[in-house]
Amino acid sequence: MTFHKKQKVLSKNDVLQKILKYCTWRERSMHEVHTKLKQYALKANDIEEIISFISDEGFVNDERFSKIYAGSKFRLSKWGKNKIKAGLFAKGVSGTLAENAINEEIEKEEYYLCLKELYQKKQAEVALKEGLSAIDIKNRVFRYLLGKGYEMELIYEVEKEL
Repeated sequence: MTFHKKQKVLSKNDVLQKILKYCTWRERSMHEVHTKLKQYALKANDIEEIISFISDEGFVNDERFSKIYAGSKFRLSKWGKNKIKAGLFAKGVSGTLAENAINEEIEKEEYYLCLKELYQKKQAEVALKEGLSAIDIKNRVFRYLLGKGYEMELIYEVEKEL
């Protein structure tokens, strides 16, 4: 026997207050807000009215969201451009907005230096493990950097430099 928690039916104004709080807690994409609104038992036109209101009032802006997301994922998590694009796509941001945000927020020199630093750290870490050949070490470093979202050509370039 399955027990379902009764969903409290909220008025349009109550939902609006909750969504405003949701949007002010941290930056959100339009897709995230739309997904959150679907959790409430509202009519489609009420959802559209709320989305229109929060968009007009500046609570949600995909361009602003994509810039903040790209910058923070690169600087704090050291993600590469491919992983950032995938993350933005998952948040419902268009390819053009994602590309623009990445180009505006990530400088080429800073990106290259970050990749170089990650390469050196990971190589030193993997080299400490016994019984690994030079090819095994290189493969592990490459897989790690590809998983972080860096481009294969750039990884090869860093490898040649080091």
